[in-house]
Amino acid sequence: MKNVLERFHDIPQKIQIELDNKNYKISQRLAHTIKGISGTIGADELYKRSFDLELAINNNKLDNVPNLLKQFSFEINHVMNGWLI
Repeated sequence: MKNVLERFHDIPQKIQIELDNKNYKISQRLAHTIKGISGTIGADELYKRSFDLELAINNNKLDNVPNLLKQFSFEINHVMNGWLI
């Protein structure tokens, strides 16, 4: 699990950078990756937030993205902090 934490600890920032650069496919793919990982490890709330973020980006519902990214960031930090305990 440590490798996952190291690899994705800054994923919310990476998604924001890609969104800022209008690289929507990459930002959607990053959210999709976390959705898959969270589903695998049973992190249901992170899965839901990842799904919502991915869907909003994919459907060009960009007005919703800042709030969804904030929720996603909260959940990913919650999960990662839980794994470090």
